[in-house]
Amino acid sequence: MAPKNIGIVANPFKDQAKEAVSSLHAAFAGKGLNVIVAQETADFCGLSCDGIALANLPNHVDLIVVLGGDGTMLHVVHATGAAIKPMAAINMGRLGFLTCATRDEQPAFVELIASGDYVISRRSTIQAIIEDSKGGSTVLTGLNEAVIGRGNSTRMIGLEVRVNGQFLNRYGGDGLIIATPTGSTAYSLSAGGPIISPESNVFVLTPICSHALSNRSIVIEGDVEMIIEPQDLREETVISMDGRARHIIEEGMRITLKRGPYDVPLIMPPDYRFYTVLQQKLGWRGSNV
Repeated sequence: MAPKNIGIVANPFKDQAKEAVSSLHAAFAGKGLNVIVAQETADFCGLSCDGIALANLPNHVDLIVVLGGDGTMLHVVHATGAAIKPMAAINMGRLGFLTCATRDEQPAFVELIASGDYVISRRSTIQAIIEDSKGGSTVLTGLNEAVIGRGNSTRMIGLEVRVNGQFLNRYGGDGLIIATPTGSTAYSLSAGGPIISPESNVFVLTPICSHALSNRSIVIEGDVEMIIEPQDLREETVISMDGRARHIIEEGMRITLKRGPYDVPLIMPPDYRFYTVLQQKLGWRGSNV
C-alpha cells in the first residue's frame, strides 16, 4: 500500500546529509506525500518545518526513510522500540546490509516508496532479561546481537550456557555474541561466525577469542530460551545490545535470551535477493578454478 505520511531521519555526520534531506523532502512533497522530519534532523539541516522527536515519529508516519548506514538504522530501531514503522534506507555509509538504495539511486527510490511497490522483510529481534540476586530485572532488546563480554578488564571471563534448560557449554575467553540472522553479517561474522539468511528463525552463538580451540559457532533454533550465567566473576562483565544499550553484570545475575516480542520491518525493492546483496557487499565473484 502506498504511504501518505513519510518520516525522514538522517545521520548528521554523513557527507551531503543536509542536501540529501532537502532533496528528498522536496521529491516526496512533489509526489503529494506529507513529509515529517525527526527533530534532530530538522535542527541540523536548518529546516523551517517543525520536527518530531524520533521516539514519537512512528505515531505520525506510515514509514520512515533513513539517510545513513546500518548504524543509523540501529539508532532508529533503539529509539522507537516496538512502535517502529517500516524503514527504508539510502546508504550513506560503508557496507549497508540493511539499506535498499544508494545516493545515486534516489530518483528510483522515491518512485519505489511513493508507489508502494516494495516488499517488506521482517527481521527478528533478540531480547535479554537480566535478573539480579534481589529479584529485580532489566529488559533489553536488539536487532543485531547481544554481546556478553569483559568490560575494562583484560582477564578471561567464564560463561555457562543452557538451552531450554539443557547444559550446552562453559565458555572461557573474551565473551559471547548471540546474533540474530540479521546480525550474522555484523560482529558475529567478524568473530568467525556463519552468515545466515535474514528471515531464518535461528540464533548464532559465537565465542569471542575462546580459550578452547574446540569452541566454535553454533546455530540454535529461534524459539528457545538461552540462560547464561557468569562463572567465578572477578572483573567487570557487561552485556550490550547492538553496541548501544549496555548493562553491567554482577555476581549472582542471570541472563535469559530469547526471540524479541516484535520484528523490525525493512523495506526492500521487489527484486530484492539476499544472495545478490552478499555478492555485492562482500565482493564475491566466484572461483577461477
